[in-house]
Amino acid sequence: MASKLWDDVRKSLQDLGNIAAEKGKIFSKAAADKAEELTRTGKLKLDILQVNREIDHLFSQLGGKVYHLESESALDTIPEDEEIQQIFEKIKKLEARKKELEEKVESIPEEKAEAEKATTAAEEPTEPAEEEK
Repeated sequence: MASKLWDDVRKSLQDLGNIAAEKGKIFSKAAADKAEELTRTGKLKLDILQVNREIDHLFSQLGGKVYHLESESALDTIPEDEEIQQIFEKIKKLEARKKELEEKVESIPEEKAEAEKATTAAEEPTEPAEEEK
């Protein structure tokens, strides 16, 4: 009888250990997924910050150029000024890049949800086909 009791206790402990190991795997996967999401988000936000700094630098150059033209009473030459037009184009490209990066940041949670949905669907057991009679 003591042997059966010991076997029951041992089996219960093994089952508990198996459950704990499975929960640990789930938790560690969730933590790794969250860390990956935060890493991707952080990198993109750092890229956005860099683009903002480049835009600020170009605005500074633009302001200096316009001030110089104003001091020469030549503001009417802005549309023909090639350097100013190049700065405008660079700013437009950088603003487009910034928007693209911001959209990527916003899409990360959506991508994660879609990936989780696909993983869940793949893990669900399928019902066996009925055998033909």
